[in-house]
Amino acid sequence: MLYSMTGFGQAQVSDGRFVARVEVRSVNNRGLKVMPHVRDSLHGAEPRLEQIVKGKLSRGTVYLTLELDDLSGESGYEIDIAAVKGYLKNLAPLKNELGYGGEVRLESLLSLPGCIRRTTDDAHLLAAAWNTIEAAAHQALDGLIEMRRKEGRLTCEEIRASAQCMAQLLDEIESKSPRAVHAYREKLSARISELMQGTKVPEDVLAREIAIFADRVDICEEVSRLRSHLEQVLEGLSGLPAGQVGLPEPCACVTGRKLEFLVQEMLRESNTLAAKAADAELVHLAVQVKLEVERIREQALNVE
Repeated sequence: MLYSMTGFGQAQVSDGRFVARVEVRSVNNRGLKVMPHVRDSLHGAEPRLEQIVKGKLSRGTVYLTLELDDLSGESGYEIDIAAVKGYLKNLAPLKNELGYGGEVRLESLLSLPGCIRRTTDDAHLLAAAWNTIEAAAHQALDGLIEMRRKEGRLTCEEIRASAQCMAQLLDEIESKSPRAVHAYREKLSARISELMQGTKVPEDVLAREIAIFADRVDICEEVSRLRSHLEQVLEGLSGLPAGQVGLPEPCACVTGRKLEFLVQEMLRESNTLAAKAADAELVHLAVQVKLEVERIREQALNVE
């Protein structure tokens, strides 16, 4: 099954002391880009979270948000009473000198450097909470992957429908192409006879002109290559060897990058096919082929 590059997942895990909440969402990207968002005290978790993501995903821009609550009641900070007393002692003569009669607010004192200090360093906090964070990250990513799988199944069905439509159009083009050469022969013969006032056109001259035209509008190579690319797409979607495409329970073995390459080749061949089309009906069919290739391209851009 194909996997989409867009998805969302979230999880909350508690171990009694810590509660970790992880949210992940992903969007399209040609490669894999991880963008974690954590508070300053947990920055050390970012490289480890990136490794978890890289172990589960291969493409997309992944935004990961981590929130951590400590239920132990330990704030991790304490007030340095000696530092506060020192500030008050130094402020007393300053108040007298300035003639300031107002009170010094406690919150103003606590905002001064050194009045509040950390009791637990970042590394210790992360080490204590890491197992809970890791479990939440795995659960959130599993939820995201499940959504990507569901989106990918729909994408697979849409690509398969476009590919099958293309195959039918190519059958029609292949069956109608010889008629274009015959119609050109009749039209050319009538036109030359008209210009030569009823004189019969020499058969060898007519045959030479028809041969040149037939060679110029020959689409066998383009149709053959398009069929080959389509076969690779359908085989990749089904995970089956050639000749067994369409069996139930498909299991995709084609990546987004391979799909993008095949679509690029199909666009090139379909452009040539449209340029060689010998009449209006074939041009119309060739344009329809290009439209189906474009539909596949739009879907392939979202495949992991």
